[in-house]
Amino acid sequence: EIELNDVVFSINPEILKNSKGEYPSNIELSIKKVDVSSLPEEVRNMVGDNTVYDFSLSVDGEKISSFEKGDVTISMKYTLKPGEDPNKVVVYYIDDNGNIQVVTNGRYNPETGMVDFKPEHLSMYTAVYNDVKFSDISNVKWAKEAIEYLAARGVISGPGDGTFRPNDNVTRAEFIKMLMMALELEDEEAVCTFSDVKKGAWYYRPIATAEKLGIVKGKGDGTFGVNDEILRQDMAVMIYRIAQLLGIDLGDDISVEPFTDEAEISGYAKEAVA
Repeated sequence: EIELNDVVFSINPEILKNSKGEYPSNIELSIKKVDVSSLPEEVRNMVGDNTVYDFSLSVDGEKISSFEKGDVTISMKYTLKPGEDPNKVVVYYIDDNGNIQVVTNGRYNPETGMVDFKPEHLSMYTAVYNDVKFSDISNVKWAKEAIEYLAARGVISGPGDGTFRPNDNVTRAEFIKMLMMALELEDEEAVCTFSDVKKGAWYYRPIATAEKLGIVKGKGDGTFGVNDEILRQDMAVMIYRIAQLLGIDLGDDISVEPFTDEAEISGYAKEAVA
């Protein structure tokens, strides 16, 4: 762990070893503040007066540009302004071409006053307040925080008229897209075999990724059911499979109090629901 002014950089030392399993003799970490005026106008408008950091790491003269998620953790100082919601502080990645992209796993830590995130590569990063609001979620207080947290990161969105429509039902395609984006699993190389998943559609890549990872298996007729409303038990199955895939410990004890409609839960979903 290296602490430098307003940044803390943590790295798994195992990824610094060379092909022979030896640690390097020289490690060079660079953390620079970027001159925001050199960035494209769209990026400048989004960044505002927030600091942009450029990270690079070299091991024995060889640049390490990418790694597994979790091998590196970066924390950047962010001072909340009066009235700002910590859930809407978002990390953005800026590539060498000036394209900007949200880092979904970025999260403000109120105990340290830092924004923590786990990148998969090193480049330019910044923390920005993204004040996403919807006009129709005040009556769903139990969901408001989650809706705004995910919307600030672009995982979910409304229809574009300022509403979220919290009581609308969700399709199978919409739910898979939310899951894949929230957990940053989308795979550009994935190929989909379901007959109703059209290449180039907004849902193609998330469904293809989910199929590749074994999270969804489709229906008996070879379709995925893109526009079908998703069942609660199917949501549970997809979330459960992702938890197993990512090694998320849900606890071994599934002797939970049975639901009164237990008999209506399909056999394939019983374990996941529990």
